[in-house]
Amino acid sequence: MGIFTRFVTIFKADIHGVMDQLEDKRLLLKQHLREMEDALLHERSNLEKSVGAREKIIKEKASYEKEEETLDREITRSIEKEKDDVARLLIRKLKSMNGLRGNFERNIDLFNSEILAFQQNIEKRQLEYDHLKLKADEYFHMTDLKKMEDDFSKGLTAHFFSEISEAEIDLELTIRKDTLKGRV
Repeated sequence: MGIFTRFVTIFKADIHGVMDQLEDKRLLLKQHLREMEDALLHERSNLEKSVGAREKIIKEKASYEKEEETLDREITRSIEKEKDDVARLLIRKLKSMNGLRGNFERNIDLFNSEILAFQQNIEKRQLEYDHLKLKADEYFHMTDLKKMEDDFSKGLTAHFFSEISEAEIDLELTIRKDTLKGRV
């Protein structure tokens, strides 16, 4: 390995080390939590859309069922009045509607499966988010405590090793002299 290659390798390692130190792990963790929240909101939105679409199909199916009942009554009346040509026409319409009802039921089943999948996925992601949030809160708390301890120890160190002024020494001397005079 040439000297220049080694120099480049060391330079790259130093750059990566500096970048790691510059990245704020707290900010990265908060960003990751926000992204997870956004993903959950997106999943919930998709769930709501699927539920809305299913409800719309259920209403359409109910409307078709009412229309089928109406057609069935019309067919019975046509037969009673011996209007076979009208009855045939209504029966044809009723048979085609029966096929549509099957489509409605299949679509409802598909939406039910999709909704269940969304619910399970949301539940899984919510658990992951809650777990990560707890870990993040613990991490934030520990880093805050560490920072407070560091600040406190720096403050104590600065206090112990700071220069004491002559005025402070004179004041302390005066207080002690007055205390001794008061005892005697």
